[in-house]
Amino acid sequence: MTAKSNSTSNKNWFNQAILDVLVTTLVVISTFWMPAFLLYLFYGYSALLLIVRAITLSSSGVITSMTQKKNAVPDWFYHVNYFTCTAIFFITMRYILGSMWAVIWILSWISTLKTSRTSSNSRR
Repeated sequence: MTAKSNSTSNKNWFNQAILDVLVTTLVVISTFWMPAFLLYLFYGYSALLLIVRAITLSSSGVITSMTQKKNAVPDWFYHVNYFTCTAIFFITMRYILGSMWAVIWILSWISTLKTSRTSSNSRR
């Protein structure tokens, strides 16, 4: 793989993860400034992400098709994001949001394990 195609690949997965970067940035900003609308935005986004993660985990076909993308976002990126958000919410004593993000992180981890098992079984 050439340097140009590797750079393009990294840029493509980062473009897919821009919403996650934005949310994590807002979570970091919320440690200093938390207006009410931002708090409601976090609750809404967290609930939506929980639902999406639960649906993704329950349907193995969706997981398999998502992981076969050529420029998919690396799993480590999501784990770093979820850890950051979870830690910040617990540190700032937003325990409900911290708990929601901990569950999101656990579901993501289970999904990653399930996907890796599915892909290793399909290679055999």
